[in-house]
Amino acid sequence: MKKTNIIILAAASAAAAISLSGCVAAVGAGVAAGAVGLMATDSRTVGTVIDDSAIEAKAIDRLDKYSHAKFRESSLGTTSINGHLLIHGQTPYADYQSKFSELVSDIARVSKVYNEVEVREPLSLSEQSYDAYLTSKIKTRFLFTSGVSSRRFKVVTENKVVYLMGVLTKEEAKNGIAAIKQVDGIKKVITMFQYVSEKTKQEIDSGADISSAEGSSASSQGSGDVIIE
Repeated sequence: MKKTNIIILAAASAAAAISLSGCVAAVGAGVAAGAVGLMATDSRTVGTVIDDSAIEAKAIDRLDKYSHAKFRESSLGTTSINGHLLIHGQTPYADYQSKFSELVSDIARVSKVYNEVEVREPLSLSEQSYDAYLTSKIKTRFLFTSGVSSRRFKVVTENKVVYLMGVLTKEEAKNGIAAIKQVDGIKKVITMFQYVSEKTKQEIDSGADISSAEGSSASSQGSGDVIIE
């Protein structure tokens, strides 16, 4: 079986300055974390960004240690926003994929796990490039959409499926979803939002903690809301 494990950065570097940070992917046992450099454009506090970055690194390390051989045959990424952890990518091993939520659910500060890894061979370079293209198109659309602050949205694209994460108001979510519906080439959109009131949003913008975000109860397995299919 061909060994493929390529770094997946959900945002191209040119668009990174407008995104929520947090996508960690791996080549073998290596880990790439991009949270710290993007704090200035993130809606989370510095402390939460650091916590999320640590969650991502610990999660990818556990997936590797559970089965290094299967890990190397897979292409896996982790993204954490305010303790909500998304595991994404591809693995050809169904038995391996089924263990992911269990392996990471007890990591400190993880409150919910979304195991969205597809059981199949890793994507080709051309497929990964197209996913990066879709992510870039979505972020560009956000920039030119009234009522949407792109820094509040984390966009992860895998095999034309777009995962949206973020701590935001319901109005912001509605505007963001409307913007994505204008982007061609998307197979499905799945949202994993944590909603806050307008008052809490203003407090977050002032540097307050975001522990008051709704939907943060502990869970070992989660499923996002399918918006476009």
